[in-house]
Amino acid sequence: MTYWCEGNSTITVTVWVNRCTDMPLSEVAEFLGKTEEWHDEAMLDGMREHYSDIQLSDIVQVIEHYNPKESLPYLAEAGSFQDTDPIPPSGMNDNTTLS
Repeated sequence: MTYWCEGNSTITVTVWVNRCTDMPLSEVAEFLGKTEEWHDEAMLDGMREHYSDIQLSDIVQVIEHYNPKESLPYLAEAGSFQDTDPIPPSGMNDNTTLS
């Protein structure tokens, strides 16, 4: 999975996805162990920034991935990483994306 910087699309980072799980939005916080931070209203508010009509019963996909540095061996083995690619910053450790 490749992320592009919103303010500068020449800045990218590629990570190796290790699991995709479909579930209702209402189950995501518990699945990720974030029930205290991501109560129902917080989940809806955050998701509605991108998907204005989303409901807690809607199916979403939780995409789990290694951080950029952990991804390097997998990307190299798959032929998706070149020696000329920049090494990702070590501080990039967020491993979950919700779409």
